[in-house]
Amino acid sequence: MVVSETEIVESAERNVRWSKTISVSRSNVDVVDILVEPNSPFEVTKTSIGTDCADRGTETFEVFFTPNVKDSVYTGTITITDGKANPTTHTISLEITCTGYNQSIHGFELPASCLTTESVIIPQATATSGLEVVYLSSDSTFAYVENNVLVILSAGTVDIIAYQAGDERWNEASVAKTIQIDLTPVQILEAPEATEVATNAPVGMALLRGGLAEVEGTFSWLYPDQIMTEPGEAAVLFTPTQNKIYDTATIMVDVFVTPTPTTFGEYTAYFCEGDSVEFAGVWYYDATEEPEEVVLEGANIYQGDSVIMLTIIVHPLEYVEMDEETMHTNETLAVEPNVWYMLDGEDEVLLTEAAYVMNEPAVITLIQHTTTEYGCDKTIVRYITITEATDFEQVEAEESAEKFLQNGTLYIRRGEMIYTVSGLKVE
Repeated sequence: MVVSETEIVESAERNVRWSKTISVSRSNVDVVDILVEPNSPFEVTKTSIGTDCADRGTETFEVFFTPNVKDSVYTGTITITDGKANPTTHTISLEITCTGYNQSIHGFELPASCLTTESVIIPQATATSGLEVVYLSSDSTFAYVENNVLVILSAGTVDIIAYQAGDERWNEASVAKTIQIDLTPVQILEAPEATEVATNAPVGMALLRGGLAEVEGTFSWLYPDQIMTEPGEAAVLFTPTQNKIYDTATIMVDVFVTPTPTTFGEYTAYFCEGDSVEFAGVWYYDATEEPEEVVLEGANIYQGDSVIMLTIIVHPLEYVEMDEETMHTNETLAVEPNVWYMLDGEDEVLLTEAAYVMNEPAVITLIQHTTTEYGCDKTIVRYITITEATDFEQVEAEESAEKFLQNGTLYIRRGEMIYTVSGLKVE
């Protein structure tokens, strides 16, 4: 005995009759019994095959049932036994899953392409089940559907899916459509202007000024390394600020090329710490605060078909605090003449003489602003303490000086200098 099936695993639609035909071949068996497992939902069209030898050959029967609970799995067995003295038994296992009612979606419309700034309305699709259809996106960073409007965030390709999830009776259903979203072109309303560039220099050395487009963005050279050998045009690229929505644009701009200069070679520029220097129309800035020499090499300046190598040397500023000085009244204070000084934090004054007589006790901070040998700022701070001279020192100082009275004012002459007894002022 040969049976066509040993295991049947299939799915069936809810409330729709399911059946399967099974064949049994017998050559030396008179009777074959067919038994369905008790309490099984399955039925058969025959319970036995054959009654005599004349009926031997191949016969068929059907197993069938009608599922009624969606997502349920129905199982059972069928046992087929021949009529021999020592019978042979064949078992068929059944596993049928109820899938519910199938539904379809209609009325889903979507254009094949659009621009990022277009308004795309998607009609509401319907399902044969009568259940609500929703719209999903394969990538919501590009676009998604809200209130039947395609909300576009960026250019790209995205699938929009009309989806119905199904319920206890209906299977889920979906329809997907692809839309290509392209960047919106931008029109340049006014081309930027380019500054001059040296002969045989790259056009990127020229600055772009002005320019206006329909949306906000920036202008830059499309090929900044393009060498300009003569006046002509060069391509300028406009890049929108919202570059996920708007496309770039290009425009040709006139570039004026200056003649090749005759000056070539290597140059050295000097400046002070924290200062700036201009060379060949280019400003160089130094932000170092270290009081030491800094050398910046290899700054390239295009001058026609030559490259000038510029070495910048930075000289430090100087700040010097002198040791504390002490002196007595009526002694002379030596200073550098014709230099501006700041006395005790007051406004700067110009001291024109080299020495001044100090006639009263005091503590003085004298700040001198001058320059180093490189022309950089140099600050010298002197701390001077003036004490009252003893009688002996006072007499000695007065005896060494020539005194004379003129127009009621007492003067002291020391060498070639004349001082007032009152102190700093020289008459």
